[in-house]
Amino acid sequence: MIQWRTNFPMYGVKALGEHHIIVAGGGGHSKSGVPNCLEVYGLEYADKRPRLTKLGRMDTGGRATMNMDVFTLNPVDGNFLLALGQDGNFLQSNYDVVTVSNGVLVENNDLKKCQRRGSFRETSTFSSTLNERSDFKRKLGMAFSEIKTLQTDFTPANRHGGPFQKVVRFAPCGAFFVSGGSDGHFRVWAYPSFKKQWDHNAHKDDVDDLDISRDSDLLVTVGRNGLTYIWRLNDCSKMAELHGDRMVAAGVSQKYRIRFARFLFPERREDSFQLLVTCSIPVSRSARKQACYLTLWRIEKRDSS
Repeated sequence: MIQWRTNFPMYGVKALGEHHIIVAGGGGHSKSGVPNCLEVYGLEYADKRPRLTKLGRMDTGGRATMNMDVFTLNPVDGNFLLALGQDGNFLQSNYDVVTVSNGVLVENNDLKKCQRRGSFRETSTFSSTLNERSDFKRKLGMAFSEIKTLQTDFTPANRHGGPFQKVVRFAPCGAFFVSGGSDGHFRVWAYPSFKKQWDHNAHKDDVDDLDISRDSDLLVTVGRNGLTYIWRLNDCSKMAELHGDRMVAAGVSQKYRIRFARFLFPERREDSFQLLVTCSIPVSRSARKQACYLTLWRIEKRDSS
């Protein structure tokens, strides 16, 4: 086992390929001195023991990164796309969609400031140098991108504090990504054109979570109240509704709601169904120890689940 302590609360942890980890978060607007930043770590094995090395850090100003996703462009060359969603009206050192060469991000303070929250950005390449540390120096380099900014949530300013992106996912095919936020909509954005393909009012409240099937055909969304829907991405039609309270029939008396959902990789590409796992949590909190449940769903590609 290997562990590392950061000096900020982590709201996102993602793997960049097989040998790098990115963590992001921070203290938000507070004046507590807790930084808002992201850090990249390299993972390698020496004498059959894992070793973790911090490769770089980026300050994100007054906004903490609250959600993110990673898409692998080229696993051989170590090129990735990284999408960051940050709370607050504006972002400093905004790099919502970045290209990472050889899997490394390092500190650079020359990024543009004051971008809208709930946004993405694609950047033109600039270079940076690694600090004088480690064996990673001669193996790794980095490049960022910049120039595209998209507002992905349109909550009125007088509701929930204004626009707030809560989740983003790249499609496995790489042709688009989907965002969800406090206005209850999910939006499908083409990549690399960043054109909005669909804007669908999916929930009456926040979209807390979403995921895309491995064939990039289906979308699952989870509302703040636990309502969970399966959508066809070719026309945004609703395919099914999942109920976290079905565990009552399985002998669980307490009320539950679905908190998040993830599609699984199919065993065979030719399978006509998708597998989905959901996590259900108690609707009300208690001082007593409470169980959470994972449920496996078989999603057929027809009007049933």
